[in-house]
Amino acid sequence: MYFTDAVALQCLRCDRVISPRHCHGKTTCDSHESCYLDQYTGLDGELLYDVGCRSKELCTNTTPGLRSTSQAGTKTCSRCCSGDLCNAKGCGEQGFPTYRGPICYNCQQSRNPDKCDSITVCGRDDACHIEQQEEFGDIFYATKCISKHVRMIPTFYLNNV
Repeated sequence: MYFTDAVALQCLRCDRVISPRHCHGKTTCDSHESCYLDQYTGLDGELLYDVGCRSKELCTNTTPGLRSTSQAGTKTCSRCCSGDLCNAKGCGEQGFPTYRGPICYNCQQSRNPDKCDSITVCGRDDACHIEQQEEFGDIFYATKCISKHVRMIPTFYLNNV
């Protein structure tokens, strides 16, 4: 199961990360929104990023050198884009490496695996994996990366626990 959604735009969602590509949060934008990336210098001087969804009306791509100050620090760049996870790059950041595996959901428990709000970048020899689990009559799903070379073995249950 690869990270895809044919209907709604999927964007990274994090605040105060050192690089957008290190964000592991994901959100689904509304139809009137685009992905955004804001670069700013924090109050301690560190270069940080906020990424997520923003109203298309508020999206104005500005050139580096923009200076606006808020409680978070001084904003130096702002970008909007309209492709899935496109806000992993921009404002001088390179985005996800090309030499990598798939981008997969990464949740230990989710009632619907498509609603998982965490992602991970897998290795080149990995694939996305989904596993249905049941506990106390509740069914949920676990999603993660798994090696393509691992042979799935049956699950054994402990008795008398």
